Amino acid sequence: MKIFKIEPIRPQEEPDKFYFGHDTQQGVVVRARDEQQARELAAEAAGGKEWERAPWLDSTITACEIVTNKGPAGVILRDYLAG
Repeated sequence: MKIFKIEPIRPQEEPDKFYFGHDTQQGVVVRARDEQQARELAAEAAGGKEWERAPWLDSTITACEIVTNKGPAGVILRDYLAG
């Protein structure tokens, strides 16, 4: 298993494709065997509505990267946006 961090990206050419606003999942760290499973787990955690789930499955809206133990000390993900 690997650890993945999935966060929103905001493509400049489509800034309104999806709004990650207040009271929505802003990012997630999951343990999964591959990116597809990581995205599925992120979508499941986002909520039960299609509009909540869809962005986490779409690589044009969210970035998915493997988290390793390489690099400097620091916070990997701090996710906070209260409504």
